[in-house]
Amino acid sequence: MDTYDDHCIAMCFSLVSLGGVPARINEPGYVGKTFPDHFKYFTKVAKKA
Repeated sequence: MDTYDDHCIAMCFSLVSLGGVPARINEPGYVGKTFPDHFKYFTKVAKKA
């Protein structure tokens, strides 16, 4: 999934994986603009889901 240089899209698309849908986010580093540790914390939440 392309983020189009938008950190919100990267974070939003990560939620898709919680539904069991495999997802690859292109340019995940854009989350660094507002929440650099997003994927670190998201991984913890996803393991519990």
